[in-house]
Amino acid sequence: MKSDKAYFIYFRSLEGAVELFREENIPIQADLQTLAQEYSAIQGAMGVVIDGQEYTMQQAGNFLQKQTVR
Repeated sequence: MKSDKAYFIYFRSLEGAVELFREENIPIQADLQTLAQEYSAIQGAMGVVIDGQEYTMQQAGNFLQKQTVR
C-alpha cells in the first residue's frame, strides 16, 4: 500500500476544495456550465472557407500552420 506522502497533492487539493466551497456558488457554477456549453456549440458551428473548401476552425488552423511552415 502506498504511503500518505504519495497522495499528498491529492489530499491538499481536496482540502482546498472543501475550504473554498460555498453553497451560494452552486447556481453560479451551474450558469457557468450552461454558458460553457453554449460557447462550445457556437465554436463547433463556426467554419471558414479557404480556396472554396469549407473547414472547421480547427482544420483551418492546421491548414494555415502547414502553409506557413514551408
